[in-house]
Amino acid sequence: MKQTILRGLLPLCYLGIGASFVLHLLSLVAGETVPTAVVVALHVGIFAVAIPTALIVRGLTAEMTRQDHFQLVKRASPLWLRRLATIGFAYFAVVFVVFAATHRDPPPAEQFMPAGTLVMFSAGWLVGYAAMAMEIFAGLRAGSTTLRCPNGHRVSPTAQFCAECGSRV
Repeated sequence: MKQTILRGLLPLCYLGIGASFVLHLLSLVAGETVPTAVVVALHVGIFAVAIPTALIVRGLTAEMTRQDHFQLVKRASPLWLRRLATIGFAYFAVVFVVFAATHRDPPPAEQFMPAGTLVMFSAGWLVGYAAMAMEIFAGLRAGSTTLRCPNGHRVSPTAQFCAECGSRV
């Protein structure tokens, strides 16, 4: 049941990553803003994905140390997703500093979220959805009972080498 829920949340993460990226480009390059409903959907969507993911993955990895959990997240996630999260986080930090240094309050009659604000939020949404996707991959791997080395021996979710034969996992 938990695996099914996690598998159902993963496409929502991908949708959030894609929508955040498109909105980021629109606001950064074209200076466009979007309807309030889109902004609210992406913002609420982070929590709609994060809360069940955190609860399920925490239950599946309850006996792991934080270091083991971090290793599991890194090892279970696809390389492209790890890179997206890492580069995205660094980019978000830069965007946040630039936004904080240059942001001016818009007049009350302006749109709900000006393009400059949308640039910052969309970068943050992208990182948030990518981080949740990484957690989901960790939960799927931790919840799997069939983790085996190339020679068929059972291994733990955080193992790098098989304890029985020494082969790389």
